[in-house]
Amino acid sequence: MSACAPLRGIAAIAILQATAFVSSPTFASLVIGAVDIPVTQSFNGLTTSSSLPSLNSGGWRTWTTFDPPTFAGGVVSPTLTLQTTTLNAFSGSGTYSFRDGATTDRALGFIFSTNLPRNIMVEIKNNTSTVLGSLTASWNLEKYRNGPSPMTVSFYHSSDGVNWLSGAGSLSYSGIDNFDGTSSPVSTPQNATLSGLNIASGAFHYLRWEFLRTGGTDQTPVVGLDDFSITGATHLPEASSWFAAAIFAGTALLQARFRRRSLAGGRPPVESGT
Repeated sequence: MSACAPLRGIAAIAILQATAFVSSPTFASLVIGAVDIPVTQSFNGLTTSSSLPSLNSGGWRTWTTFDPPTFAGGVVSPTLTLQTTTLNAFSGSGTYSFRDGATTDRALGFIFSTNLPRNIMVEIKNNTSTVLGSLTASWNLEKYRNGPSPMTVSFYHSSDGVNWLSGAGSLSYSGIDNFDGTSSPVSTPQNATLSGLNIASGAFHYLRWEFLRTGGTDQTPVVGLDDFSITGATHLPEASSWFAAAIFAGTALLQARFRRRSLAGGRPPVESGT
């Protein structure tokens, strides 16, 4: 075998790895890189149908079918309708990039035409070196138009993107007998703390907002999601750690009491070197 054979083998492996890397889909999670440091996501980059995966933190998808939502099956690049004027009764249904007046501020949401539930999902990655025991999230729900049929925005979370648990942070909108839109949306702050988690370093957790018509017609209020923030925190010490700490503290206390009793009994201190 020639001396160049191993080099040719290494080169072939490098080419295969490079090809696999190029052919794999490019998709980023919303990454928590440090404990107790918030990670934020605005939607100001939503300007075209292909801009959702290009948001500054990535990890966002939509789901707009009757099937049970899964993150893996979500749409990475939904067709986005750009709001250009104040919404009214004739505004078409679909997935929207809503705007706040003449500013560059944008929000992600939907206009309904049926009772089809619509969802926004995000994948959170623990990129710290420790286990995350809780997540604290906050966001704004912004109403851009009234509507006579009520709706809800419900919040869920999941460890696998398939099986979802209900969380705090859901909001119901009652029907209002007009379609008045606004150039500046009515914003309602929401938040949720998810405790008892066990997100290992490098592992994922998933959040989902379900927009659902609860009235009899498709004339619902129009709502968007904006100003998202999430913070990861570590576990409390394990029970064994608490037990060990208690034993150590108890032993130190007993030793201190023994020394005090010895001195009170008139025992002279032992001097070194005698």
